[in-house]
Amino acid sequence: MSNDIRVGDPVAYSAEFLRNTGQITSPDDVGGGWRGVVVDIHELEDGLCMATVEWDTTGRSAKAPREGVGGGPVRINVKNLARVGSAAMYAL
Repeated sequence: MSNDIRVGDPVAYSAEFLRNTGQITSPDDVGGGWRGVVVDIHELEDGLCMATVEWDTTGRSAKAPREGVGGGPVRINVKNLARVGSAAMYAL
């Protein structure tokens, strides 16, 4: 499994993902500000691992993504996530 992300891990978007998508402009942007917990991992036939994340929305005016296409859960490629506090989260 990519990044060794497991169910129950606290996660945020990785610095590499945010940098590659133009979302980091300062160290304050690391993790995209969102933190969550992995509630399920889905390993697809092609080897891709997707995580369902329950985002912490405490103190946020913006809504976290809750539904994907057709009302299903939003799944995120685990290669775009980092465990909260890990080097991958902060590697600017």
